[in-house]
Amino acid sequence: MRAFTLLELLVVMLLMALAFGLLAPRLGRFASPRKATFPESVRMLLEHARTAALTRHEAQLVVIEPEERKFLWVKVPFDPDSPQILESLSIPEEIEVKVARVIKVGDLPAVLFLVDGTSSGGEIELINRDKGQRELLLIPQGLFFIGRKSLES
Repeated sequence: MRAFTLLELLVVMLLMALAFGLLAPRLGRFASPRKATFPESVRMLLEHARTAALTRHEAQLVVIEPEERKFLWVKVPFDPDSPQILESLSIPEEIEVKVARVIKVGDLPAVLFLVDGTSSGGEIELINRDKGQRELLLIPQGLFFIGRKSLES
């Protein structure tokens, strides 16, 4: 009958501790995923609309509805009286939204994504009045992804 020596047991325990020490931080991220911030959620909504335009071969429209405080991803053609909403994102009360160089659909600011991956372009600034944080989402007219930039208040 053969038994393990104390040295063999210590080496195995050391290797197990080392492996656990390296894997534990990575496993912790999966156990409690952090909630996306509002600017990240807006960026993801825009990216999903752009991806849908490419994969479905249909233009996609994201409209900013200031009265209802929502970002609406809607079907094209857009009917303001009865829009076909694909996805909606409510704007929290502490967030102020400013837009520049975006198209207007009726009186509403919007971003149009075309089937070739291009967009109508523009800038969306998200200002968190409670935290004093500003984020600028840059939407290029070309074939690139939506950029994000933190701005100093």
